[in-house]
Amino acid sequence: MANYQYVLYEKKGHIASVTINRPEVMNALHADANIELSEVFTDFKEDDNAWIAILTGARPLRPARAARGPGGGGGRHASPAEAAPAQAGHGPAAYR
Repeated sequence: MANYQYVLYEKKGHIASVTINRPEVMNALHADANIELSEVFTDFKEDDNAWIAILTGARPLRPARAARGPGGGGGRHASPAEAAPAQAGHGPAAYR
């Protein structure tokens, strides 16, 4: 198997593990990472012994923080039912 800069790839038995390894940018993809992913999945597709591919992203280098600024004070967020305007015959009230 080739050695990649942005993707970790290993196969054990019938399982292929593919990890996007760009935690410094929250595993965002760019052209070079896409090329590597294409090569990895081409290898997976051509390997009759590989049945399942699991795609994950590397853990971020720091924990995510709550949003700050207008509407993002890090507190409780509205549920979809609270955020959407009520419509007759729709939403939670329609099932009571």
